Amino acid sequence: MDRYLDLSPMLQAISEQPADFEMDKQYLLHVPSGHRVAFDAQGHARIHARCACAEFSVSPAQSAEIEAAIARWEERYWRPLVARKAAEHRVAEIDRAFAVHFRPRSALRKWWDNVVSAALGRDKPFSLDAIDLQLPEDADLAPVPSRHRGRAERIRSLTP
Repeated sequence: MDRYLDLSPMLQAISEQPADFEMDKQYLLHVPSGHRVAFDAQGHARIHARCACAEFSVSPAQSAEIEAAIARWEERYWRPLVARKAAEHRVAEIDRAFAVHFRPRSALRKWWDNVVSAALGRDKPFSLDAIDLQLPEDADLAPVPSRHRGRAERIRSLTP
């Protein structure tokens, strides 16, 4: 008679305490205990742990239950969490880039901006700080030479 590990406590925890779990590559990790769940090629759940919990296999019925529970957890908790963190990171990047536009310029930089403005015949100081090539929207503004057009064609396209 095979002895199976009872996954009921893990099944209850994943639904009641979703923040205690996270994805670690192909494993579902229970952070407080360090127990990991993975699935073999046949779809059977396997517990990886540094204790005797890993000695028993998981029943086929509970393998299906934990697989369904993980799918629900990913849909309801993990993916929204990852998306929210990515959005927060994006907002922080934009805030940082925005702040850079308003940082004080050094005297040398002010002089250079005035020289460039005079060379371009502009009344207002020109600054390269206006474009941040780290942001995707600003990176689109950077001139990119075409690989397919010849030099003469590029020159013709620049002349009015």
